[in-house]
Amino acid sequence: MKRSTVIALSLLLATTSCMGVRDNARGTTVNASSFNILGFQFPHNDYDAAWAEVPQGANVVTAVSSNNDWTSVRGVLTRIFGFSFSQVTYTK
Repeated sequence: MKRSTVIALSLLLATTSCMGVRDNARGTTVNASSFNILGFQFPHNDYDAAWAEVPQGANVVTAVSSNNDWTSVRGVLTRIFGFSFSQVTYTK
């Protein structure tokens, strides 16, 4: 594969990362995702972005995050090339 094709594909995938907030009767859910390539996260660190939207004093019900570390096989593969996500559900 040509280098320009890999770069173009990587930039395209990087734009698919997102963040959102959803309210329902059970609470509020914040989710964030990011595209990882060679250890860098685009456009942001999904874990920090999700927790930044949780207000001070909120009662956290659940917090889920994908393997995104350098200590497990799945985490390393995700950090080299893949998507990671974080989700936090809280009540006020």
